[in-house]
Amino acid sequence: MWWWWWWWRRRRRHGGGGGGGDDDNGVVVVIVVAVMVVAELWWWWWWQWRDGGGGGGGAGCGGVVGVVVIMVVVASAAWWWWSGGGCHCGDGDGGGPMAELWWWWWRRQRWRWQRWRWLWWWWSGGGGGGGRGGVRDMSGLAPEGSQFDTRQYDTKMNELLGTGDAEEFFTSYDEVYDSFDAMGLQENLLRGIYAYGFEKPSAIQQRGIVPFCKGLDVIQQAQSGTGKTATFCSGVLQQLDYNIVECQALVLAPTRELAQQIEKVMRALGDYLGVKVHACVGGTSVREDQRILSSGVHVVVGTPGRVFDMLRRQSLRPDYIKMFVLDEADEMLSRGFKDQIYDIFQLLPPKIQVGVFSATMPPEALEITRKFMNKPVRILVKRDELTLEGIKQFYVNVDKEEWKLETLCDLYETLAITQSVIFVNTRRKVDWLTDKMRSRDHTVSATHGDMDQNTRDIIMREFRSGSSRVLITTDLLARGIDVQQVSLVINYDLPTQPENYLHRIGRSGRFGRKGVAINFVTKDDERMLFDIQKFYNVVVEELPANVADLL
Repeated sequence: MWWWWWWWRRRRRHGGGGGGGDDDNGVVVVIVVAVMVVAELWWWWWWQWRDGGGGGGGAGCGGVVGVVVIMVVVASAAWWWWSGGGCHCGDGDGGGPMAELWWWWWRRQRWRWQRWRWLWWWWSGGGGGGGRGGVRDMSGLAPEGSQFDTRQYDTKMNELLGTGDAEEFFTSYDEVYDSFDAMGLQENLLRGIYAYGFEKPSAIQQRGIVPFCKGLDVIQQAQSGTGKTATFCSGVLQQLDYNIVECQALVLAPTRELAQQIEKVMRALGDYLGVKVHACVGGTSVREDQRILSSGVHVVVGTPGRVFDMLRRQSLRPDYIKMFVLDEADEMLSRGFKDQIYDIFQLLPPKIQVGVFSATMPPEALEITRKFMNKPVRILVKRDELTLEGIKQFYVNVDKEEWKLETLCDLYETLAITQSVIFVNTRRKVDWLTDKMRSRDHTVSATHGDMDQNTRDIIMREFRSGSSRVLITTDLLARGIDVQQVSLVINYDLPTQPENYLHRIGRSGRFGRKGVAINFVTKDDERMLFDIQKFYNVVVEELPANVADLL
């Protein structure tokens, strides 16, 4: 490609122009067209061979002659245009017809090459032995033992759930309730549920509220944005003794923003019950927490660090706590939080109801639940059924990391149509991208874990109210954050954990609404995107030109 442009510019500088037709020009045109003809014939043969099952069947001589004739016609037309029949470009404006033809063909090859690389990988045996001419074997696509290894994931899940030991550990509960009225909830709780805007229970609410209300341990998994928070809030509110103003339920979440959001939902649903709820999160006044807890609350929602501190100081007394809930349980039981959760659990009464909730529940998290749960009711979703149908997923092939910024700026007008969240992988990159966007006069806001709590609260308040429309963040906001107006999520960086992909795109399309997710993909990311598609059984298509119409 580059040698062609070098030659073209050199000819123009020295008077060759675009309408020359001298011998040098003719040689170059013949070479270029010959390359194009050979490449087109090769591609035609590949697809004929593929459709014919690998044996070349269906490749008739008529087809070859047809392709050759078409290529000759194209070459003749190009030659005629080049030599001045179509236009005279010798005065130096415009790039010339032959250059346009070359660019069209080059872009066509690049489009093919992106797909052909995977065909080559499959042909060479990378697909697990599917082999030449056979059906591609997708199993074991990711490296064995990696986080995207579907075979290993499914094997572990079957070991945990499919054995006789599993049947003894779990409690079966199959009742489904089509309405909130049929669940036997308190009248004032029903008033709060309907006042909040719920009309009909979602799938997880139909199956999950009642067993929790009956005091059973529960493991509940459902897609993002389907009402898990309201499920456990309803279960907690139904069981509280409102005559005792002591902490009876403890809810833990991985981030301050999520804990504060849960507190608001709990308070809203229990509005007619007179429930007292407090959020214990880091970055706020310890003395204020102590004052509110000493005055008495029914429910504490918090992050592990601050809650443990309040328990250790005996400002939060565990004597009356009878319900313990872990939201985003797989994150809470991961390496970063596991020790803190264990320390808190040791301080709670021995007989306590436990509920764990998340959109993703990998086998490692399920295995840990055996250590502190008593015959839980399980409501799980298969790995390949976790994505929401209402969220359309696309990718933009940006080739290189440094081209992402220009692509994002090109999309900015589309972002501003609706509310959008842009995810990157590091706090430093949040600051860098925010500065770059603002330097180009694009209005964006940003939040991450290094910011002080007051700033984070203000930014989230502005974003929820709609006064801020584009938010750049890390995985801090990937889990649980519910902003109904968000309909577009951009993965500026693909996440490093497969679970976080689902949580990120789940910030759009909340509770049955439509959403769009756009992934920026460099050459280094192509394998990751392919593995995500396989792992969650989704198709991520190339971004169409009319993306604004999808929002």
